[in-house]
Parts: sequence; structure tokens; C-alpha cells
Amino acid sequence: MSRGGEFAHGWPLLATGAMGNLAAGNVALFFGLSSFMEPLQTEFGWSRTAIGLALTCLTLAVSLAAPVVGRLVDRHGGRRVALWSLPSAALGIAGLSLLGGSLVVFYVAYVFVALLGAGTLGLVYVPGISATFDRHRGLALGIAFAGAGLAAFLFPLLLTPVIAEWGWRAGWLVLAALPLLQWVLVATQMPAFRMTPTASLAPRTPGMGVPAAQALRSRRFRLLCGVFFLLALTLSGLVVNLVVLLRDHGLGASAAAGVASMVGVGIIVARIGAGWLCDRWFAPRVALGICAAAAVGCLCLMLADLRAVSAGALLIGLSVGAEMDLLALLVSRYFGLLAQAEIFGMTYAAFNAGAMVSPLFIGGLQAMTGSYVPALLASAVACVLAGALVSRLGPYPRFSPSQ
Repeated sequence: MSRGGEFAHGWPLLATGAMGNLAAGNVALFFGLSSFMEPLQTEFGWSRTAIGLALTCLTLAVSLAAPVVGRLVDRHGGRRVALWSLPSAALGIAGLSLLGGSLVVFYVAYVFVALLGAGTLGLVYVPGISATFDRHRGLALGIAFAGAGLAAFLFPLLLTPVIAEWGWRAGWLVLAALPLLQWVLVATQMPAFRMTPTASLAPRTPGMGVPAAQALRSRRFRLLCGVFFLLALTLSGLVVNLVVLLRDHGLGASAAAGVASMVGVGIIVARIGAGWLCDRWFAPRVALGICAAAAVGCLCLMLADLRAVSAGALLIGLSVGAEMDLLALLVSRYFGLLAQAEIFGMTYAAFNAGAMVSPLFIGGLQAMTGSYVPALLASAVACVLAGALVSRLGPYPRFSPSQ
């Protein structure tokens, strides 16, 4: 199918996937939380650390749920899973508007959305997009995952005036409306696609891929988990600590914020750019370039020079923005479409594990040494190691649709 044919045929699914990544329950709770920090502090006297712990609960619960959701998507199709899960996510987010002063209830609400709303994760849309787009699969996945980047940009702009005018409880209701709007999109625009009713038990079929159990035993699966664990281990913590790191370099608050914004620029560019490159070049080579860029970015952040740290922040942003696109694409190319959602869910869990440990890794090294330099050096080494693992993936198997 030509490029025009793929996009002409698949644009409704692509638009649904992009909106789905924006309206996902975990995305709403992750990118929306910063807008609620100050109101929750004022209302209940909670510390920012205590409020931020909700994100750890969210990440842990998503890591546990993602492989299960992936299996359900392969067996029953993403449309059915999303239609059941989106109302649960909306209910959980809306419930946050009823918060009293209990941190435990706050954490439970985040876990509720992560578990029962796990069917809103971006992986729900990956199999259908991968099956619809072959030649331009990287670009298509990049466009779909760009929805999460758009959420990071839009949510503060949307929530700040709402909270200022009607209070923080109204802010949660606005976020709760997004999964309900997405439910309408899924019901009307998303086809009932699935590979097979028993994907994980089906025999290996040329052009389709391998069962999840077979993938789990493979060297390539372990390599992919290692690559994305290492990238998440370094990059997530650097993004969280970036403003403080820049202030330690002597930058003023406005200058540090300006440099940190380069991360956002990099994420937006990489969301689509990485997929576009993977459609033209061998994807592991693109991944190797991303690992190298991340390592150089870490080294640039060690320099007390505005241009150097700006370049470093941009390179970190490019690396962060490319992660999900590359993960989804590499899973589809190395393991095929047969059990793609379940395999993606398992590698995504490894990625999330790295993201959970990352702030402790970066912050702990800084606390032990009194400087971010050792943490940046260790991060650069970890990125180089991730690149070394990428280089061992080898050529795509024969069942890959690109062959």
C-alpha cells in the first residue's frame, strides 16, 4: 500500500490513537498533577514530596497492569478493552474531586485509575496501527504517541484557568471528561481489530510473529528490556532534577526554566521525527543514535556554559521523546504482530521500573557526593551501555512485515 493509501485508510485509527494517548488515565494523572500541587498543599497541608509519591504509586500500578492489558488486547482487541476501561478511568479521576484530607485515599485513587483504567494506555492502539501501517509504521506510531506530548503542553494551559476560576475540584472533573470523550471516539472510529482470539497460544505464523511466551524466552526480549530500563533509569531522573541541576550551575530561575523548556522542544520533535527516521533507516541504528545523543546530552549538562547546557537539555528531550516510539516499533519488528500488545506491555513494565528508580538513582548520587557530576557521568555510561545492547539486536526476523 502506498504512503497515501496507508494514511488515507488509517487516519481515523491514527487520530483515535493520538487522542487516546492524550486522554489516557495515567497521562491525565501524571501531567495534570503539577497543576494541583499548590492547591492541595493549601487545602490539606500536604508536602510536595507526599503529593509526588502518588506518581510512584501510579507508575508501579501501571507496570503491573501493562502486561495483563497487553494480553487482553491481543485476545479481545483494543477497542473492546478501551470501551470497558475508559469509563473506569473517568470515574477514578472524577472521584479525586471528592478528596478529603486523607493521603491514603489520594494514593488509592491513583492506583484505581492505573489498574482499572489500564485499558486506556497507549498500547491499546499499537496493534491496530502496526497492522494498518507497514512502510510508514514508525511515523504512524510517532503521531499516535505524540498525543502524550501534547497533553504535557496543553494540561497546564487548560487546568490553570479552570482551577483559578472554579477551584481544584473542578480541575479533576475537567480531566475526567477526557476519557469519556475518548470513549465516543473509540466507539465510532476504532475498528474491532485483533490478531487472533488466542494470540498467545497460536502457532508461529509467517508474517505474523511469535507468541508472547516464546518472545519472553528470547535473547532479544532481554536486550530490549535492558535498553529501555537503562534509558529510563537515567533520563527520567535527569528531567525531574534538571532545574535544580541548572541552578547549581549558577543559572538564575528564569534562565534555568528557559533551558529546561528545551526538553519539551526535544520531546515534541522526537515524537514524530524518530518514527519518520525509522521508516527510512534500520530502526536499531536510529536507537543507537538516540543512545549516543543521550550520552552526549549528559556530558553537556556537566559544563557551566549556557549554550552547552541548552544543547544538553535539547538532546535529553530528543531521547525522552523517542523512547516510546522506538519501543513499540522494535517490538513489532522483532516479534511481529501476533502478540505485540502483550510483549509491548512487558517491555513497558521494564521501562517503568527504570523510571521509578531513576529519581532515587540521580538524587541519591547527588546526595552522596554533593554534586550532580557523578550522576551525569554514571548516566552517560548507562546510555553507552544501552547503545551497546541495541547493537546486538541483529537483523529483523523473517516474519517481519518489512521483509
